[in-house]
Amino acid sequence: DGPAPVTSAIDVHRSQRPLFFEVFEWGWLNDPPIFDGVEAEVDDGVCGWGTDPVHWRDVRGPYGESILTWLWILRSQDKDEKLQRLYVALIESILHSEPKLAGVRLKIEPFVGQT
Repeated sequence: DGPAPVTSAIDVHRSQRPLFFEVFEWGWLNDPPIFDGVEAEVDDGVCGWGTDPVHWRDVRGPYGESILTWLWILRSQDKDEKLQRLYVALIESILHSEPKLAGVRLKIEPFVGQT
């Protein structure tokens, strides 16, 4: 545990870099949301129904979508440029951390097969 990370840090070149992913992951791990009736997928099937905490990489929505799909939709719907950049930075960091999420396909019509 420990204190929450801040949203920017000084690197070796003395420039700031955003730490959106670190803040997101710290928040999720230290105070995970409880989903009532949300599906979480694992390699060998489905788990996490009910009130058990679920890791963000395993959460799937009603169409089988991952958190990347939700962030992409938020990015495309939000007109604030700063929030759009935040969504993109978070999406890129999540893809770097969990590249297999790029291949998560939606399972329910009308979105079957989309990633």
